[in-house]
Amino acid sequence: MADRIYVTYTPTGAPGSFHTAIHYERTSLSGELIKHVVVEATPEFGELGGVSVE
Repeated sequence: MADRIYVTYTPTGAPGSFHTAIHYERTSLSGELIKHVVVEATPEFGELGGVSVE
């Protein structure tokens, strides 16, 4: 099974801001998750992909 990389965006308590995290998951050949790493980023303000996050 292939490894996965994905991003999550979570609204924070401040209006118009969000928290970004990059996730990396490594899996075994049988599909079992063997490692999950999260790279945290500081809160961002503004728009997300041209769409307001408010």
